Amino acid sequence: MSDQWTSSAQEYFKTIARERGTFAAWQAGALNYTVYLLLDQERPDPKGDFPGYPIYVGQSGNVPRRMASHCRHAIKRDAEATVLHERIAGMMKAGYFPIVLGVASAPTRTMTILAELLRTQDLLRAGYHLCNSLREQKKLLTRDALQRRYASLRWSIYLSEAIKEGLKIRFHCRACRKAETWDPAMPAEEGFWASNLAGARWRLSPCPSCSRRREATILDPIESAPPPPPPGPRTMNMAKEGGHHA
Repeated sequence: MSDQWTSSAQEYFKTIARERGTFAAWQAGALNYTVYLLLDQERPDPKGDFPGYPIYVGQSGNVPRRMASHCRHAIKRDAEATVLHERIAGMMKAGYFPIVLGVASAPTRTMTILAELLRTQDLLRAGYHLCNSLREQKKLLTRDALQRRYASLRWSIYLSEAIKEGLKIRFHCRACRKAETWDPAMPAEEGFWASNLAGARWRLSPCPSCSRRREATILDPIESAPPPPPPGPRTMNMAKEGGHHA
């Protein structure tokens, strides 16, 4: 299929894809991560809310590069190509690339995962049919199911992103009742490797005491921070006086 595209045509669409991704990131606020929509400009939005029909919700820390990737999969139709890339390929054959609309921006991956999930559910609830492939992006979820899926998706966060957010993993062994907190920012043991929190959970799951699998939960910074020291006489006096005095 790729031989149907000339090199000049491929470069043209990749350039368009990057430019639209750059604009979408700026449009959303240009923070670290962006939630974006892909719109089919040749298919009118029946509700009139968008300048085209929404076909996909995505999130990325580098939208221009993600758009170039979508374009490449649409051209090559490789093993990673999805229904979305088939749709994009059809648009490109007709001479245009999807509109990329930046709809939200956040400083952390955790916040963007939630924003993407909620935006997808909003569009599904409004009756749009999306090309997203994950199950939570193809059907409406109850509140409880939405919370469970959000908690599950957070395990996909890369360790480098987890370190920036201050996320940690809390392990608990039901058998020997021992618990410990693992900090991805601490030096790793020799031979340890994992790309994301899910990989770290799998590698660290065996209990060091009894070798049984341990339960694991993600701790946010406020949860993993040490408790404040008990108030001493000076702290109590400051509280009574209503502030700090040098």
